[in-house]
Amino acid sequence: RKGDIIASADGKELSITDEFTLSDAVSYIKGEEGTFVKLGILRGDERFEADVERKSVIENRVDRLMLDNGIAYLRLYDFFGNAVNAVDEAIAYFRENGAQAIIFDLRDNGGGDLDIAIALADRFMPEGIVTYTENRKGERMYYRSDADSVGLPLAVIINEYSASASEVFAGAVQDSNTGVLVGTKSYGKGIVQTEYH
Repeated sequence: RKGDIIASADGKELSITDEFTLSDAVSYIKGEEGTFVKLGILRGDERFEADVERKSVIENRVDRLMLDNGIAYLRLYDFFGNAVNAVDEAIAYFRENGAQAIIFDLRDNGGGDLDIAIALADRFMPEGIVTYTENRKGERMYYRSDADSVGLPLAVIINEYSASASEVFAGAVQDSNTGVLVGTKSYGKGIVQTEYH
């Protein structure tokens, strides 16, 4: 569960120290697919053990379902990898099933790639400015959406753990009057990092 702490693996305590790193801890948990590891779990004041089978992890970036009255529910876990394709597939599924409105859940979404946030905002927004970045010299780079959009009423759910690219998406939806924001104040990240190779 969220908030659990993995304290041990097969009896080996996993407390991170200067000498024992996170990579070391992970090496005790990882192993051949189909084998088991006994994890010591801390949940609040309770400590218990669980036998967990090692398996390949397939990242699911999106959950989607149709609710009553034509309401579509879309949960996005992060703005990485195949998130754009996953959302496009969800939108196609919603259209096939007669969606009348979409709830886009970004709670606990820590963000990701700015380009993906812009591409996804473009799916829902009319033509306009999605966001802009400004460097230390005051120079701005604008990111824009085209005129194509899903065209359905949209509600975006956020919480205090919605950060970075989630905030770009949510802010664009709000500023363009594309939809409404529901929830609590988001994380408040205000900078964009760029990778140089």
